[in-house]
Amino acid sequence: GQAGLGTAAQLDAIATLPAQTVRVPPAAFEYTFEAGDLANTGSLGTAMNGTAAGKGVGFVDDAVRGKVMRLSQDTGAPGWVTVPRAINATAYTKSVWVKLGTYTGAQNLVSSDNQGRTAGQHTFFLPQGKPVSAGGHGQGFELVADPSGPPELDTWHHFAVTYDAAVSGGVLKLYRNGVKVSERAGVPALRDQASFFTIGAFMGGNGLNDGFLDNVRIYDSALDAGTIGDVHAKERRP
Repeated sequence: GQAGLGTAAQLDAIATLPAQTVRVPPAAFEYTFEAGDLANTGSLGTAMNGTAAGKGVGFVDDAVRGKVMRLSQDTGAPGWVTVPRAINATAYTKSVWVKLGTYTGAQNLVSSDNQGRTAGQHTFFLPQGKPVSAGGHGQGFELVADPSGPPELDTWHHFAVTYDAAVSGGVLKLYRNGVKVSERAGVPALRDQASFFTIGAFMGGNGLNDGFLDNVRIYDSALDAGTIGDVHAKERRP
Protein backbone atom coordinates (compact mmCIF):
# COMPACT_ATOMS: atom_id res chain seq x y z
CA GLY A 1 0.00 0.00 0.00
CA GLN A 2 0.95 3.63 0.10
CA ALA A 3 3.15 5.20 2.74
CA GLY A 4 1.60 5.56 6.15
CA LEU A 5 1.74 8.25 8.81
CA GLY A 6 3.43 7.44 12.11
CA THR A 7 2.03 8.22 15.54
CA ALA A 8 3.04 10.88 18.04
CA ALA A 9 4.95 8.34 20.12
CA GLN A 10 8.63 9.03 20.66
CA LEU A 11 9.73 6.07 18.56
CA ASP A 12 7.68 7.39 15.66
CA ALA A 13 9.10 10.91 15.79
CA ILE A 14 11.76 10.30 13.17
CA ALA A 15 12.51 13.10 10.75
CA THR A 16 11.59 12.24 7.19
CA LEU A 17 14.72 12.00 5.07
CA PRO A 18 15.13 13.94 1.84
CA ALA A 19 13.94 11.77 -1.04
CA GLN A 20 17.39 11.50 -2.63
CA THR A 21 18.92 9.96 0.50
CA VAL A 22 16.30 7.26 1.08
CA ARG A 23 17.27 3.72 0.07
CA VAL A 24 14.72 0.95 -0.22
CA PRO A 25 16.57 -1.99 -1.80
CA PRO A 26 14.66 -4.61 -3.79
CA ALA A 27 13.55 -7.60 -1.75
CA ALA A 28 13.42 -11.26 -2.76
CA PHE A 29 9.80 -11.30 -1.59
CA GLU A 30 7.60 -8.23 -1.71
CA TYR A 31 3.84 -8.09 -1.23
CA THR A 32 2.36 -4.60 -1.53
CA PHE A 33 -1.27 -5.76 -2.13
CA GLU A 34 -1.83 -2.76 -4.41
CA ALA A 35 -3.55 -4.96 -6.99
CA GLY A 36 -5.69 -6.63 -4.34
CA ASP A 37 -3.85 -9.94 -4.62
CA LEU A 38 -0.87 -11.92 -3.28
CA ALA A 39 1.48 -11.30 -6.20
CA ASN A 40 5.20 -11.26 -5.37
CA THR A 41 6.67 -8.12 -6.94
CA GLY A 42 10.12 -8.90 -5.51
CA SER A 43 13.16 -10.23 -7.35
CA LEU A 44 12.09 -13.89 -7.13
CA GLY A 45 9.00 -13.10 -9.19
CA THR A 46 5.66 -14.82 -9.57
CA ALA A 47 6.96 -18.26 -8.55
CA MET A 48 6.83 -16.83 -5.03
CA ASN A 49 3.26 -15.55 -5.19
CA GLY A 50 1.43 -16.12 -1.92
CA THR A 51 -1.48 -18.52 -1.54
CA ALA A 52 -4.43 -17.70 0.70
CA ALA A 53 -5.15 -20.32 3.37
CA GLY A 54 -8.61 -20.21 4.91
CA LYS A 55 -11.41 -17.84 4.05
CA GLY A 56 -10.25 -14.90 6.15
CA VAL A 57 -7.85 -13.28 3.67
CA GLY A 58 -9.14 -10.11 2.06
CA PHE A 59 -8.01 -6.81 0.60
CA VAL A 60 -9.46 -3.45 1.58
CA ASP A 61 -8.83 0.23 0.96
CA ASP A 62 -7.15 1.91 3.93
CA ALA A 63 -7.50 5.68 4.37
CA VAL A 64 -3.78 6.02 5.15
CA ARG A 65 -1.99 3.36 3.13
CA GLY A 66 -4.19 2.51 0.16
CA LYS A 67 -4.85 -1.15 -0.61
CA VAL A 68 -3.86 -3.47 2.26
CA MET A 69 -4.42 -7.08 3.30
CA ARG A 70 -6.99 -7.88 6.00
CA LEU A 71 -6.57 -11.07 8.06
CA SER A 72 -8.97 -12.66 10.51
CA GLN A 73 -8.71 -14.85 13.61
CA ASP A 74 -12.38 -15.81 13.28
CA THR A 75 -12.58 -19.55 13.92
CA GLY A 76 -15.30 -19.82 11.30
CA ALA A 77 -13.25 -18.09 8.63
CA PRO A 78 -9.59 -17.75 9.64
CA GLY A 79 -7.00 -16.52 7.19
CA TRP A 80 -3.29 -16.53 6.53
CA VAL A 81 -0.88 -16.78 3.59
CA THR A 82 1.71 -19.38 2.58
CA VAL A 83 4.76 -18.76 0.39
CA PRO A 84 6.58 -21.75 -1.20
CA ARG A 85 10.15 -21.25 -0.02
CA ALA A 86 12.02 -21.31 3.28
CA ILE A 87 13.48 -18.18 4.87
CA ASN A 88 17.22 -17.85 4.13
CA ALA A 89 18.95 -19.88 6.86
CA THR A 90 22.03 -17.70 7.38
CA ALA A 91 20.80 -14.14 6.82
CA TYR A 92 17.40 -12.51 6.52
CA THR A 93 15.34 -9.39 7.04
CA LYS A 94 11.59 -9.41 7.63
CA SER A 95 9.93 -6.02 7.17
CA VAL A 96 6.20 -5.50 7.76
CA TRP A 97 3.69 -2.69 8.30
CA VAL A 98 0.88 -3.76 10.65
CA LYS A 99 -2.26 -2.27 12.16
CA LEU A 100 -3.86 -4.35 14.90
CA GLY A 101 -7.45 -4.27 16.06
CA THR A 102 -6.89 -6.46 19.12
CA TYR A 103 -4.11 -7.88 21.28
CA THR A 104 -5.79 -11.29 21.48
CA GLY A 105 -3.58 -14.27 20.69
CA ALA A 106 0.04 -14.61 19.60
CA GLN A 107 -0.32 -12.65 16.38
CA ASN A 108 2.26 -13.62 13.80
CA LEU A 109 3.66 -11.41 11.06
CA VAL A 110 6.14 -13.57 9.09
CA SER A 111 6.78 -17.00 10.60
CA SER A 112 7.06 -20.71 9.81
CA ASP A 113 7.30 -24.16 11.28
CA ASN A 114 9.06 -27.37 10.34
CA GLN A 115 6.54 -30.03 11.29
CA GLY A 116 8.12 -31.00 14.59
CA ARG A 117 11.80 -30.18 14.15
CA THR A 118 12.14 -27.32 16.58
CA ALA A 119 15.50 -26.07 15.30
CA GLY A 120 14.00 -24.86 12.03
CA GLN A 121 11.06 -22.91 13.40
CA HIS A 122 11.16 -19.12 13.20
CA THR A 123 8.76 -16.43 14.32
CA PHE A 124 8.09 -12.72 14.06
CA PHE A 125 5.03 -11.95 16.13
CA LEU A 126 3.29 -10.12 18.97
CA PRO A 127 3.29 -12.51 21.95
CA GLN A 128 0.01 -13.22 23.69
CA GLY A 129 -0.34 -11.34 26.97
CA LYS A 130 2.74 -9.27 26.09
CA PRO A 131 1.69 -7.09 23.18
CA VAL A 132 5.15 -6.14 22.00
CA SER A 133 6.87 -7.35 18.87
CA ALA A 134 9.34 -10.22 19.15
CA GLY A 135 11.43 -12.38 16.88
CA GLY A 136 13.55 -15.48 17.01
CA HIS A 137 14.20 -18.93 15.68
CA GLY A 138 15.18 -22.37 16.86
CA GLN A 139 14.04 -22.83 20.44
CA GLY A 140 13.90 -19.14 21.32
CA PHE A 141 10.99 -17.32 19.76
CA GLU A 142 11.43 -14.19 21.90
CA LEU A 143 15.19 -13.83 21.56
CA VAL A 144 14.61 -10.17 20.74
CA ALA A 145 11.61 -8.31 22.14
CA ASP A 146 10.48 -4.70 22.08
CA PRO A 147 10.67 -3.20 25.61
CA SER A 148 9.05 0.09 24.66
CA GLY A 149 5.43 -0.91 25.21
CA PRO A 150 2.62 -2.18 23.04
CA PRO A 151 1.95 -0.74 19.61
CA GLU A 152 -1.23 1.33 19.69
CA LEU A 153 -4.27 -0.43 18.28
CA ASP A 154 -5.77 0.87 15.04
CA THR A 155 -2.47 2.59 14.23
CA TRP A 156 0.06 1.66 11.56
CA HIS A 157 3.50 0.57 12.79
CA HIS A 158 6.58 -0.67 10.98
CA PHE A 159 8.46 -3.64 12.45
CA ALA A 160 11.58 -5.33 11.11
CA VAL A 161 13.83 -8.12 12.33
CA THR A 162 17.25 -8.92 10.85
CA TYR A 163 19.59 -11.88 11.28
CA ASP A 164 23.21 -12.41 10.21
CA ALA A 165 24.93 -15.70 11.07
CA ALA A 166 28.34 -14.34 10.04
CA VAL A 167 28.54 -11.77 12.88
CA SER A 168 29.24 -12.57 16.56
CA GLY A 169 27.98 -16.12 16.34
CA GLY A 170 24.73 -14.94 14.79
CA VAL A 171 23.17 -11.54 15.50
CA LEU A 172 19.43 -10.95 15.66
CA LYS A 173 18.09 -7.36 15.76
CA LEU A 174 14.58 -5.97 16.17
CA TYR A 175 13.39 -2.57 14.90
CA ARG A 176 10.22 -0.62 15.61
CA ASN A 177 9.41 2.33 13.36
CA GLY A 178 12.97 2.60 12.11
CA VAL A 179 14.65 2.40 15.54
CA LYS A 180 16.55 -0.63 16.86
CA VAL A 181 14.91 -1.72 20.13
CA SER A 182 16.59 -5.06 20.83
CA GLU A 183 19.68 -7.07 19.82
CA ARG A 184 21.09 -10.49 20.68
CA ALA A 185 24.35 -12.21 19.69
CA GLY A 186 25.18 -15.92 19.70
CA VAL A 187 22.04 -17.01 17.82
CA PRO A 188 22.72 -20.12 15.71
CA ALA A 189 21.61 -20.23 12.08
CA LEU A 190 18.32 -21.80 11.10
CA ARG A 191 18.31 -25.47 10.10
CA ASP A 192 15.77 -28.17 9.22
CA GLN A 193 13.26 -25.68 7.92
CA ALA A 194 10.01 -26.43 6.19
CA SER A 195 9.84 -25.64 2.49
CA PHE A 196 7.54 -22.66 3.03
CA PHE A 197 6.89 -19.71 5.32
CA THR A 198 3.67 -18.04 6.39
CA ILE A 199 2.37 -14.49 6.60
CA GLY A 200 -0.06 -13.92 9.44
CA ALA A 201 0.23 -17.34 11.10
CA PHE A 202 2.52 -19.96 12.61
CA MET A 203 2.39 -23.77 12.30
CA GLY A 204 -0.32 -24.03 9.70
CA GLY A 205 -2.92 -21.75 11.19
CA ASN A 206 -1.90 -21.11 14.79
CA GLY A 207 -1.03 -17.67 16.17
CA LEU A 208 -3.26 -15.96 13.65
CA ASN A 209 -3.01 -12.27 12.98
CA ASP A 210 -6.19 -10.22 13.41
CA GLY A 211 -5.53 -6.95 11.67
CA PHE A 212 -4.13 -5.33 8.56
CA LEU A 213 -0.74 -5.89 6.91
CA ASP A 214 1.01 -3.93 4.20
CA ASN A 215 4.31 -3.92 2.30
CA VAL A 216 5.51 -7.29 3.57
CA ARG A 217 9.14 -7.72 2.47
CA ILE A 218 11.57 -10.56 3.12
CA TYR A 219 15.24 -10.17 2.18
CA ASP A 220 17.94 -12.83 1.84
CA SER A 221 20.32 -10.58 3.74
CA ALA A 222 20.45 -8.59 6.97
CA LEU A 223 19.79 -4.94 6.14
CA ASP A 224 21.80 -2.44 8.13
CA ALA A 225 20.26 0.01 10.59
CA GLY A 226 20.49 2.92 8.17
CA THR A 227 18.55 1.06 5.51
CA ILE A 228 15.86 -0.04 7.96
CA GLY A 229 15.51 3.60 8.99
CA ASP A 230 15.27 4.63 5.36
CA VAL A 231 12.51 2.11 4.66
CA HIS A 232 10.48 3.50 7.54
CA ALA A 233 11.15 7.11 6.61
CA LYS A 234 10.14 6.60 2.99
CA GLU A 235 7.02 4.58 3.67
CA ARG A 236 5.66 6.73 6.47
CA ARG A 237 5.59 9.75 4.16
CA PRO A 238 2.02 10.83 3.37
